[in-house]
Amino acid sequence: MAKLIPGKLRMEGVTLYETGNIEIIKEKGNRLYTCVAGEDLRYSLEDDLVFCACDFFQKRGYCVHLAALEHYLKNDEEGQVILQALEKGHEEQEEVETKVGFGGSFLERIQPQKREKIYTLSAQGQVEAGTNRLLWTLRIGLVDSQKYYVIRDIPLFLKVLVHRKPYMIGKHYENDLSWDAFDTASQEVLTFLCG
Repeated sequence: MAKLIPGKLRMEGVTLYETGNIEIIKEKGNRLYTCVAGEDLRYSLEDDLVFCACDFFQKRGYCVHLAALEHYLKNDEEGQVILQALEKGHEEQEEVETKVGFGGSFLERIQPQKREKIYTLSAQGQVEAGTNRLLWTLRIGLVDSQKYYVIRDIPLFLKVLVHRKPYMIGKHYENDLSWDAFDTASQEVLTFLCG
């Protein structure tokens, strides 16, 4: 219930609550499915899972229907019981996620280190008609792979290498790409491009 909803909307939500326009449909997987004043609303303690079908919510991320449901959960006896069940389920889920995270880090420590990836570059230079400038096409791929990916922004790529920043190659994300990750011939090409 961390949504910041303006006071005027909160008061309208209280009015909706008082007129009995809140219907609890079901509670499933730490989510509460409801119908508030004819609008379907999904509620969760995780803000990014909260959703209302009304247009106002689509624009602002909050609405009078959400305000009414939050008032119900805080102030109605039934609502408080439902909220406690949601909180308990949320705490159990966080505990499981913590245990899974710990188990994952433990497994990473006991597994053998992964084989180093060695990348290779394919560079093609083409003389631009009329200006006699060289236009470069640079492709990157693993040494033992036949698949190469075009590097669209060569200056950015060179900057990433110099600063050992993360870089996306195809669908894989390299955490700290550096000169050492390339074969000798590719390092020479990079040295030439850096000028």
